[in-house]
Amino acid sequence: QQTFRGIPVWGHQIIVHKNSQGQIQRINGDLAQGIEADLSGIKAAISDKQIALMAREQSRQLYDFDATAQISRQQIKAIIYLTDNDKALLAYYVEGFYQQGGNKVASPALIMDGDSGAVLAHWNNLKHAQATGPGGNEKIGRYEYGEDFAAMTVTEQAGLCLFENDNVRTVDLK
Repeated sequence: QQTFRGIPVWGHQIIVHKNSQGQIQRINGDLAQGIEADLSGIKAAISDKQIALMAREQSRQLYDFDATAQISRQQIKAIIYLTDNDKALLAYYVEGFYQQGGNKVASPALIMDGDSGAVLAHWNNLKHAQATGPGGNEKIGRYEYGEDFAAMTVTEQAGLCLFENDNVRTVDLK
């Protein structure tokens, strides 16, 4: 991970590949150059607390949540962000989990300018998955979820992943 004065540079890292004797075989990745020309200091005009409030409001607007939405797991991290024209900005990466009612959820991820609070980039970081693989037993034989039967939807509950559909539920018997 590339850093500038201890702050990670978003999306820029160098990877060194070595053989079993520890000799470098190749190097690849993205290295940002000239950051110091764009950043005279590394102190943002907006505090972490202010950016947290701004991110909550922006996320509510972007993902259509009202003030009753429950927000948890909000994380804020200072980063160096390079714009499309490679200008380095001190920014914040902010992510949280939003839930409203029983079934409306999102995990907005925002990159926000550390001086203005403007949203530079955003996406829904909610993870979705479907479980496929073998099923069956001695009586009915083997079959494949995702081929013979619908894949099972993967959901998270209290930090545990659950795989189930209308007919089958996985259970950990530990």
